[in-house]
Amino acid sequence: MQLTTHQQKAFNDIVDVIEDNLFTCYKSKSLSERLLSLTGPAGTGKSVVTTHIVKHIVDKLRSQNSFTSESVVVTAPTHKATKVLRDLLIANNIQADCK
Repeated sequence: MQLTTHQQKAFNDIVDVIEDNLFTCYKSKSLSERLLSLTGPAGTGKSVVTTHIVKHIVDKLRSQNSFTSESVVVTAPTHKATKVLRDLLIANNIQADCK
C-alpha cells in the first residue's frame, strides 16, 4: 500500500508526535493524552494512513518489547469505517484491536 504525498506528510507529522510521546502517553492515565483523531472527507485515505500509523506503532512497541494484544485500539465513527479498518489491519497482518 503506497501513500500519496499528502498522506505521507500526514503520516510523518502524526508519527513524529507519537514517537515524541509514545511511552508517556502509553503509560498515562489521562484518556485525552492517549487518543489521536484523524479526520477528513470520505475517500481521502484516512483508513490507509491509519493502517500505516498502527503498523508503525505496533512495530515500535515490539522493538521495545512493550507490545501486548491490548496495546493498540483503533476505532471509527461508523460501523462501515470500523469494518474497513479491521479488514485493512487483517489484510496487512497488523495486530490491533478494532472496535
